[in-house]
This record gives sequence, structure tokens and C-alpha cells, in this order.
Amino acid sequence: MATIFSTVEQGMITGNGGADIFVLESTAGTDTIKDFRDGVDTFGLTNLGFNDLNITNNQAETATIVADMNNQILVIVNNISAADITATDFINV
Repeated sequence: MATIFSTVEQGMITGNGGADIFVLESTAGTDTIKDFRDGVDTFGLTNLGFNDLNITNNQAETATIVADMNNQILVIVNNISAADITATDFINV
């Protein structure tokens, strides 16, 4: 298991193949996750709770957008539907 923090604003993030934790922070800019696996990987929240998030599909429905309560996009998750991302995909870190 790897905990993955964004190191650059608007970066492309890839997991390490195991059960990864992708940490989302409202001050870290927008990243894109290439390989989130529902039921295996999780999102880690540091300064937000699940109820603070807006989770929607992009217009082409090829990715999911996770934004905070101010509509700041935290992450774009490729190849997954917003309906598949639920509270069970999040942990506090």
C-alpha cells in the first residue's frame, strides 16, 4: 500500500499497483488520477470530510470530478463513474 500525495499542481498521478491512498487537499491544486481502482484504492482526506465534496461526471462521462464545497476541483479521476465513488472510498488521514 502506498500513500500518494500530490507534489505538483495539476499533475498526473499513477498508483503503485497495490491498494493506494490518494490524498486530496483543498490547497494542493487539481490533479488527475489515471488508475484509481474502485474497491481497492481509497481517497485520503486531510482537511475535508466526505460531506464537503461534490462528486460529478465530466461532460463526456469518461471521468469523475471531485470538488470541494467551494467548487474548487481537487481531482479528476479517469475511467470511473461518479456513481461508483461513495463514502466507503474515503478515509481520514
